[in-house]
Amino acid sequence: MGLDEGTAGTVPAAEAVENLKNLLRELMNPRSDGIGLLVYCVRSVRISRALLRNYNLFYSSICRKKVPIVVVVTGLENQEPTMDNWWDTNEKEFRKYGMQFKDHACVTTLREGPNIPDVFTQRITESSNALRSLILKNCSEWTVDERWFKLSFADVRNMISNRWNTGRPSPRTLIICDPAQKEVEIADGIHCVVETCFVHINGEKYQIHSVAEPKSSIPISSIESDLLIYYARADVEQDSVRQRFRTFCAAYRGNVVPVIVVVQGLDSSKAAEEWIGRNLVQNDTGRPFAAFIPAGGLRDRNAEQELQELIRQSCLIPGVERGEGVHKSLVNVLGKWL
Repeated sequence: MGLDEGTAGTVPAAEAVENLKNLLRELMNPRSDGIGLLVYCVRSVRISRALLRNYNLFYSSICRKKVPIVVVVTGLENQEPTMDNWWDTNEKEFRKYGMQFKDHACVTTLREGPNIPDVFTQRITESSNALRSLILKNCSEWTVDERWFKLSFADVRNMISNRWNTGRPSPRTLIICDPAQKEVEIADGIHCVVETCFVHINGEKYQIHSVAEPKSSIPISSIESDLLIYYARADVEQDSVRQRFRTFCAAYRGNVVPVIVVVQGLDSSKAAEEWIGRNLVQNDTGRPFAAFIPAGGLRDRNAEQELQELIRQSCLIPGVERGEGVHKSLVNVLGKWL
């Protein structure tokens, strides 16, 4: 409480920060199970920038986009013809503000009582069932550590003190590991190994680090990234791909950075998500985002567009400015990947 009130509110900003700090430390308690799901409850009112600010604060800064986020819209007891009709009409408004949710529930929070009309009693029951189903369907597992606490608290403090992304926006940083990719085409007929470059994807600038698949002995990378992208083949032996993915996450902080796994050899994101759930999900890295590449190396424009949109959705929002380093002007550097 108090995150939106500022210094003159009923809960002073300093107290709000301290309360949030205590919450983060509680989540680090050895007796804690970590974080499994972020449930964002909003009233059925006009979407505001405050909703987006708190969405970014909890989903990006605190949960690091490592667990699913779902939205629960309340106050819909009078919505016609059904409560869920509100979502059909207003989902596009959330998307316009950049808020994406894994799932949703439209509910009433009225309490049962002897004088409640039957139609409201029925909607109370529907709401209870919808909430239970929402949690069971989407809950994940993700454990946190001291590094998570430092990163999260620093970003939260910057946001609350209005220092979030001040000045010139920095490009977000992506680390891409594709074990099968030795070279990429940077211009017509010119191939080379790319380590670092800057590209624009759907109008947004990104710094790309292409990395080799790490060995077990590699130290933790010094690159501060906002998103990891790992390519895996669906036909590789499961224990092998699981171990290699675990090593990659350990080297590039996959426990506190969102991860997209692009599964090669499948035909849909749903199939990729199911494959990842069977083979790669582990408590310390949370639930990866899923993408796919068809078998046989065939290009699929829809799959490429899905991946580009997924990158935009799943990147962390940097809480501090970063320098650009050495700029390498490369053309179509990610033709295969993106």
